[in-house]
Amino acid sequence: RVVKDGYMKLYPNPAKDNVNIDFIGLEKGDLSIVVTDLLGEEIMKQHYHVEIGVNTIRLSIGQLIKGVYFIKLNTKTDQVIERFVKEK
Repeated sequence: RVVKDGYMKLYPNPAKDNVNIDFIGLEKGDLSIVVTDLLGEEIMKQHYHVEIGVNTIRLSIGQLIKGVYFIKLNTKTDQVIERFVKEK
């Protein structure tokens, strides 16, 4: 496992321009972050490298319209999903 089960902190929530994602990396590896809307449509996808320990990613969401979204952290073996609200 690359990301510790069930641990992802998303803040601020609701957010305007950026959202921070904290998670614990259990081993080094690759990670994709996918933002989807309520219908499951992929809005954004970015790739990152995970380090062992606490990782923080700052994701720019200023281009999104106001609404509810999901952030998915995907590795080869895991997926963690959190909901967030984009404010105007």
